[in-house]
Amino acid sequence: MISNRQLKAARCLMALSRAEVARRSGLGFGTIGKLEHYGADDPENGSLNKLVAMYQAHGVRFLDNGVMVQRDRAHDSHRTQRAEAEAAA
Repeated sequence: MISNRQLKAARCLMALSRAEVARRSGLGFGTIGKLEHYGADDPENGSLNKLVAMYQAHGVRFLDNGVMVQRDRAHDSHRTQRAEAEAAA
């Protein structure tokens, strides 16, 4: 299950504010904050699934112990940035 720290790390790697994540995902600002702070008890949580889908559509990959953002670049389309979920506390 994706942790609250992974959600926060994904947002930070994308350099987005909570307000921008809320806008892009269609979720409320408060919902984003709650998911980042407390996580979701239910892996089938609709808000969590919507948020994860938005991140994945923008190149975020959730790993067992962190997140990775893969960005297309003209000179190096496989270049990646990684962050460990625990480091994004």
